[in-house]
Amino acid sequence: MPDANTRSALAAHYQPGTYGADTGGHPGVFLTERRGLALVHLAGDASDGAFAHGVKTETGCALPTEPGTASEDGQGSAVLWLAPDRWLAVSARHAGGLLEERLRLGLGQGTVAITPVSSGRTVIRVAGARSRDLLAKGCPVDLHPDHFLPGMCAGTLIGPFTVVIHCVEPHVFDVFVARSFAGDFWHWLQEGAAEFGYRVEPTASGAG
Repeated sequence: MPDANTRSALAAHYQPGTYGADTGGHPGVFLTERRGLALVHLAGDASDGAFAHGVKTETGCALPTEPGTASEDGQGSAVLWLAPDRWLAVSARHAGGLLEERLRLGLGQGTVAITPVSSGRTVIRVAGARSRDLLAKGCPVDLHPDHFLPGMCAGTLIGPFTVVIHCVEPHVFDVFVARSFAGDFWHWLQEGAAEFGYRVEPTASGAG
């Protein structure tokens, strides 16, 4: 169970404020760390109705079965497709080990694998009119708004960093990165966003 008091990997780097190019008070990018989320990797059989029903019941999100898609509950929680038999469950409401507990009780044992990863990931929300331009600087995925739509996700690279990107809204993305690389990735984002002007928002707890 993750410790709710675990120090953020960005604690030494995170300074709210406006930086980079002078945009007359209209930064092109907004960066926010989403803290306090529950993150759980799931492995199971998507064709198993009991598994799909259990995921929906315990997370509030339907189990996505199409590659590169995600489902959301409208309250900051989501389930992201990672592979044909793997998903990432993200909850803003069931932190502190509660999501893992609910999933273990709701899905049973069987052939389901449930792995908490909250303490091993940092989640950064990248938003704003130039958010796609920033991410596209280091990402091989086609992030054009006609191709990478809200409700889509991808496991990919941004620069040298392995990440999962979730498009939440047309100009809002949640990026999941390994905790050990979070500080370096944060600096990459800051350097890339400087030309657009960017604002570091106060950290967000849970809800999106």
